[in-house]
Amino acid sequence: MPVLRRIAMVTNSGGDRPPFTASPPGHGVAPLAAELAKYALDGIYTVEHDLLADYTPDGYSAAIRQLVDYANPFLVLFPHTYQVRDYAPKLATSLRRVMISDVIAHRVETLKNCDVILELNQGRLMRIHKRAPQLWSLAAGT
Repeated sequence: MPVLRRIAMVTNSGGDRPPFTASPPGHGVAPLAAELAKYALDGIYTVEHDLLADYTPDGYSAAIRQLVDYANPFLVLFPHTYQVRDYAPKLATSLRRVMISDVIAHRVETLKNCDVILELNQGRLMRIHKRAPQLWSLAAGT
């Protein structure tokens, strides 16, 4: 779970870090939630509904949008998967935000000060817009 490894690195770095929670969407996610409880998280939200038993981008986008509206996070991290590439842009559009994909590194200094580094045609881009919520997918291997 690369996203959780990244969270653990930030959690152990000290300082004024934001609270971290996990939220597996789907149907029958209790075993996954129990597995997530082993990580250094401040909480776990389960996004569960019978209609999420079969993946659809509209269903996942709507379900996670409801959670974002409820929890009001500053930063939403996604794993680098085909499903995320499918539904996260729809989610970002509904929130009037940009989905930043393929993040290769980041630094969270405080709740409102996050840097992100992307691989862009052999170059790097830093200091992305800091308006919440930020939506990032972490590149494989980060």
